[in-house]
Amino acid sequence: MKALRILLSLLLAAMTSIAVGATPTAVDSEVRKVSVDRYAITLRFKGDRSGRSTLHIPGTWASAEHAERSLEGLEIFTPGAKLEGTDDAQLKRVVHRPGAMLQVRYRLRQIEDGEPSVPWRTEYLPLIQPAYFEWIGWTTWVVPTSNQARVHVRVRFSGLPAEWNFASSFGLDREHVEFAGPADLFRASIFIGGDFRLRSRSVRGGRLVTAIRGDWPFRDSELADRVAAIVDGTRDFWRDDDQPDFLVTSTPIRATRRQRSTGSTGLTRSFATWTTPIQSLEELDALFTHEYFYTWNPLGLGTSPEPEALGKWFGEGFTDYYTHLLRLRWHLIDLA
Repeated sequence: MKALRILLSLLLAAMTSIAVGATPTAVDSEVRKVSVDRYAITLRFKGDRSGRSTLHIPGTWASAEHAERSLEGLEIFTPGAKLEGTDDAQLKRVVHRPGAMLQVRYRLRQIEDGEPSVPWRTEYLPLIQPAYFEWIGWTTWVVPTSNQARVHVRVRFSGLPAEWNFASSFGLDREHVEFAGPADLFRASIFIGGDFRLRSRSVRGGRLVTAIRGDWPFRDSELADRVAAIVDGTRDFWRDDDQPDFLVTSTPIRATRRQRSTGSTGLTRSFATWTTPIQSLEELDALFTHEYFYTWNPLGLGTSPEPEALGKWFGEGFTDYYTHLLRLRWHLIDLA
């Protein structure tokens, strides 16, 4: 196992050696709730010395298509600067004075009305409801740099009801969210706020936070305890206590009485799940174990081959195998 960890470190070092030497792009963001169904987002950053900067716009990611429809009124508010389109719908060009401080604004909305329900194919698109919001970074954030470049992002939320809970891949402070690293890891994040109920547990190497809303056939504390056991058990399997704090979200999907549906995705320091709330905690064990094992396989082992299907036998195959083997070792299932 020690040799495996050394190999992982070498792989990750090779992947990031070019990006580490670059100066991070500093981005200050403010998110303000302006109505029950709209949030105003303002970005401030220093433009390129060439006088031309590029904005990367949300587009298609995973099963979410045309995420740019969630953005309204994308504008540049810097004197003398001009926003231009390009041949790529996910790229905008800003023409400005060399090195000028730029300010970009847009509003975020939910594309389809109502709560998530079965059948549903927009779980990765921004959810904005009167009682809560849930955003995946890939379909939410405009970023003034490529995914491989390094960024130093600071985000501040304002206008949220005082009674709302808040959590993100980067912590629980709504007024000071901060991340430094590759831009793709910032975009692979989750932000939630509203009537989510938060539970915290100590795990190997840090803290686990579970965020759940809606009514389920188990208590919030039972979910937190079960996920903490899975996190602890998986970190023990990999002999890895150097993992950061972790967030797990559980959002219910509306369905008829007999319908069952599950969805999930692994993200930076977190994973998100969407399931019909009639499922028992035992039924969700495999989903939680499978998603968390992704932290190491394939994510910790480096990039997957292209096309992605070529690596499925390894990433999905071994993850699925260990999902069942570990649950058997932890006595969450038996051979009966």
